[in-house]
Amino acid sequence: MSEGYGTYHPGVCEHLGCDQPRAKHGYQNGRQRYKRYCSRHYRKLHDPRPRHGTHRLSYEERKKVRLRNDACERCGWNEARCDLHRIIPGGPYNEENTITLCPNCHRVETERARLQDGFGGRSL
Repeated sequence: MSEGYGTYHPGVCEHLGCDQPRAKHGYQNGRQRYKRYCSRHYRKLHDPRPRHGTHRLSYEERKKVRLRNDACERCGWNEARCDLHRIIPGGPYNEENTITLCPNCHRVETERARLQDGFGGRSL
């Protein structure tokens, strides 16, 4: 059970406050097995893939961003699509709180903010 699965009873997710059914794990001895968590919480705990870009901009926000220059607002690079960077970390994705940055400038800016906030991380 240390891997988050191993029961025959479906039950509910063991994550505090979650009442979703447990995720299916497969069959053993002809019986369905279930993980300890629902698929969402199991993925959060055990899936190593990053989950970036989960916020979707509204139609109006996308329209405003498209009207901006597609070049990086720091270095002017415009060879490919640039990223939206939030000026206030964790703040809203809106016109006032975002700037367009190339992938390199975006990483530098993110790492700088992480180091300033005392989160450590990789050195530049």
